[in-house]
Amino acid sequence: MSLTSNAIRLLHQKTAEDKLVVQVLDVRKVTTNAAQSSGVDRFRAVVSDGTEYCQVMLATQWNPAILDGTVQKNSICLIKSHIINTVQSKMLVILVNFEIVESNYLKKIGTPVQFHDNTTASATTGSSSPAAQPAQAPQQSASRPGSFGEQHASGAGANVAGGQSNFGGMAAPSSGGRGSGGSWQQQNVRVFGGGGFQSNSGGGGGSNMPPKPTDNAPRSTPITSLTPYSNKWTICARVVTKSDIRYFTNAKGEGKFFNLVLADQSGEIRASAFGDAVVQHYDTLQPNHVYYIAPPAKVKTANKKYAGNVANDYELALEANTSITLCTDQSVVPSVKYDFKKLSSLFEIEKDAQIDVIGVVKDVGDINEIVTRAQKPIKKRDLTIVDDSEFQVRLTLWGNQAESFDGTDHPIVCVKGAKVGDYGGRSLSLLSSATMQTNPDISECHVLRGWWENSGGKRSDFKGYAGGGGATGGAQGGVGTKDMKPIQEAKDGNLGFGDKADYFTTRASVAYVKTDSVAYPACHTEGCNKKVSEDTMGGGWRCEKCQKDFPVPNYRYIISASIADHTGQMWVQVFNDQAEVILGCSANDLMQIRESNKARADVIMSELLFQEFTFRVRAKMETYQDESKIRYSVMGCTPLQFPEANEQLLDMIMQYE
Repeated sequence: MSLTSNAIRLLHQKTAEDKLVVQVLDVRKVTTNAAQSSGVDRFRAVVSDGTEYCQVMLATQWNPAILDGTVQKNSICLIKSHIINTVQSKMLVILVNFEIVESNYLKKIGTPVQFHDNTTASATTGSSSPAAQPAQAPQQSASRPGSFGEQHASGAGANVAGGQSNFGGMAAPSSGGRGSGGSWQQQNVRVFGGGGFQSNSGGGGGSNMPPKPTDNAPRSTPITSLTPYSNKWTICARVVTKSDIRYFTNAKGEGKFFNLVLADQSGEIRASAFGDAVVQHYDTLQPNHVYYIAPPAKVKTANKKYAGNVANDYELALEANTSITLCTDQSVVPSVKYDFKKLSSLFEIEKDAQIDVIGVVKDVGDINEIVTRAQKPIKKRDLTIVDDSEFQVRLTLWGNQAESFDGTDHPIVCVKGAKVGDYGGRSLSLLSSATMQTNPDISECHVLRGWWENSGGKRSDFKGYAGGGGATGGAQGGVGTKDMKPIQEAKDGNLGFGDKADYFTTRASVAYVKTDSVAYPACHTEGCNKKVSEDTMGGGWRCEKCQKDFPVPNYRYIISASIADHTGQMWVQVFNDQAEVILGCSANDLMQIRESNKARADVIMSELLFQEFTFRVRAKMETYQDESKIRYSVMGCTPLQFPEANEQLLDMIMQYE
């Protein structure tokens, strides 16, 4: 199949009757507040000429063809006419009339790269006169953070044939449109650079309109200069993260709130809004957009319990009448900066730390519902993400993000503020204050996509974190060699005596295992793992937390073992995921063997003795019955890899020379 050469570039230069043959690489539904409030489904697509690709919007009359599968991935289409809108100096292409040449084409043609337009709106229209340009105001994107094509998904309107559209230039015009029996194909649309949102002061403004930008930008105050003693200030800040709306109940009744992290060149500050301020500002403030914010708003001492990793002694409390205005020049504040950590380095990062990560979604789990400690149900979904360090880790999404996440075609997710957990060795969780973008247009994403398509997607032997969702092969199977210490050195170093847990790595042999109790009957509900009790009357097993009954329990390991090296020994607790690695079988299997053949089960346990492993150990002071002692827990382990261990010893010897 032959595609039109340079079709993507021509698509950004011509307006009608183009006769361009392109391939549709992807079609997705736009899930934005603006699209949903209109009551009409909107779709966007990625089209390619075999050399370059770009994103386009599809006119709504093509919805039936998309829904019945006529327009699908890898389809070949002939573009007959299109229009171009300019939103924030960026061009948005809308396909008005096209024909599907071949619907069931099976493969992608060529190896296209993303198209980057270097022209300006005035150059495109062929006029440099300001009067020749349609009035435009910056958009307010209501799309899910990081959704594909977030710059154009919402709010891109066009003044076409005398009528204004409120989304992607595809709503019916006020005259000659669908309302009078016409269609987009029947209109000779040749308008470049339609405006974005309608002006708030021009009448007919809707709830999805962004704040009216000021012509004369106010003098801004650096975030780091804010104090509770200043009441006349204006900050110009970018929304770095924005939480979902959360609800609570206290003695005063029910309430709701959301949190933000704002940043400028000087630093960051946390902001929160409650009650009426939520209604007023939640839809206005969008991630990665820049706003002028001014009193009435309170600057108060930050509650470090909720501040996360925001380095500021103060925080903002937004009020319902706080002045919030969209900045016309979004470049005045630098884009969100990331400090990405490789997935292979998670054992080097403390538990509960908040980090930035980027990875390819390898697997997507089902949505599950769990009950929180406050006895409230919440949805969760587990993803398995990988990166070019050849490691994989579980990333847990919660609430709306869990329900709305689309893992089609292994998207790349970019997370700012993921919380590091030690469940299963190491895991990541998306806090309400964190943000996640899907397929962001940043260099790290492009590099990772190239790695995945060239080699990463063909691998099946990713290293993991001791049962945290994947294989544990490789150099050290997710354990790493940082903080490598002999056992006695770890004890003498008083690890675990501080407020936070300490971690170290050691190579040791299993000297002894207590075999009287190696597993406990647990709940089957994912994420619960609480011990269940046997119902002697009914013959089943019941979880008091989940209030569920099960015919049989789900056994989980909890082993007490002594490990030793040439310097000493220590008692450690080995939990389910790590115990499965060193024993090679699940707790359910072992308990079945024990019930039918106890001697065989004892042999399995004895085979563990004197086996050498590389252990990642957590040391933490714990108090039980007024007695404090250091508890050592195995967070990760792999069989000792002798070639790699020898190389590390040689490196250590070389350091003495």
